[in-house]
Amino acid sequence: MDTIAAAVFKGNKTLLDFINEDIKKLANEQFFHKNFAATLKPVYKDSADAYNIIVEGGKVK
Repeated sequence: MDTIAAAVFKGNKTLLDFINEDIKKLANEQFFHKNFAATLKPVYKDSADAYNIIVEGGKVK
């Protein structure tokens, strides 16, 4: 299954809030890091460090 990044039309606060909450839930399962490992890591190998380019849960640590 492929995931497509969602886009929100300016002013659609309902959709924006929904997507932001979904991103927070996905962080609990490390979704974005797992997706990176499965799709991009084989292509970029060690030249891309997931922990420097992925913001899990929408918040920078």
